[in-house]
Amino acid sequence: MDDLGGDDESSDDLAVEGEVETDSDGDDAGGLELSDDDDESFDIDIDDDDESAGDGEESASPSTGTSRRVPTLRNAAIPDSLNALNLYLARLKSVEILPIEEQAELAVVFQQQHEAEDEQLREEARAAAAKLVASNLRLVVKIAFQFRRQWADVMDLIAEGNLGLAEAIRKFDASRGIPFPSYARFWIRARILAFIQENKHLIHAGSRAARKLFWRLDRERRQLISEGVEPAAKRIAERVGVREEDVLELSPILDQRPVSLDVPVHGDEDGRTRGDVLADQQIADPEEGVGSGELQDILEQAFNEFRDTLDERDMAIWDQRLQSEDPVRLEDLGDQFGVSKERVRQLEVRIRSRLKDFLKKRLGNEVIVEALR
Repeated sequence: MDDLGGDDESSDDLAVEGEVETDSDGDDAGGLELSDDDDESFDIDIDDDDESAGDGEESASPSTGTSRRVPTLRNAAIPDSLNALNLYLARLKSVEILPIEEQAELAVVFQQQHEAEDEQLREEARAAAAKLVASNLRLVVKIAFQFRRQWADVMDLIAEGNLGLAEAIRKFDASRGIPFPSYARFWIRARILAFIQENKHLIHAGSRAARKLFWRLDRERRQLISEGVEPAAKRIAERVGVREEDVLELSPILDQRPVSLDVPVHGDEDGRTRGDVLADQQIADPEEGVGSGELQDILEQAFNEFRDTLDERDMAIWDQRLQSEDPVRLEDLGDQFGVSKERVRQLEVRIRSRLKDFLKKRLGNEVIVEALR
């Protein structure tokens, strides 16, 4: 498969391509069942001659073929998004489910061989990663659907979720005994949440054509930065083939101006650069960084979704007892709903149990302890 770059430099070694369609309920898309099982997985093949171009919106499509590199995110120009979604769903229906044990074996192969000196071993690692990616495409789709109300174009979410899946493959440690889908679920959600947070200003911005232009300009801007070139509006316009005025019009949402990390920090006696300072500020364990930041966003989203499942009485207990910094007394809630203090306590225990099951289904076992602290 050709190596076509994604939106994030840190995730351009692994990813997939495709599109899906949501229905009004969100639990089923175009006839494709999306269960809550952690072992939902797919092995999917898409020909390399599928329509693709660098000027489309973000989309992802799967591949299991062995290549010079692990599959990367494609930017496919889809003229009819709905048809593309249906096509992707049709392909997902025909894929093979890989057992959890086999996924763990594939992860071990990638972990042990992807940096090997022998090219054959690296090739086997890439093939293993490709199968592991494809085996979890359905999980990405399912999670992306959960955020469809926050972002209208589900394919954007799927593309970001695929990048999260790629990140999970790189960081997964099979020796910890966690099923890979449970581990990947966390990274997929984190990536989607980060994308929504960073691009909220685009939700109501312009037409579909304007958004497509934005993605093209943003990719070109990132490319210039990676080459050490100042991403001036005129230079971006020339490389993309649009008017400089078009670039200037979208400049306010093309992120802040880049700052060179090689610039020395003013007044620093050790002569450190901005990059050195930023590196010192980073948490040593990348997973810990997600745990302290993006995990909180994930849990907040999950809590809000859980609250929506409660009836009036349980919601009052949730708001006034379990989520309140100054919980009301059991007796007061009992008087409010005409039940005993003991009955309110029982309802509170039941809500906690339901919350645990809800988080397990949404996030996997590994984050429940953090959520219920």
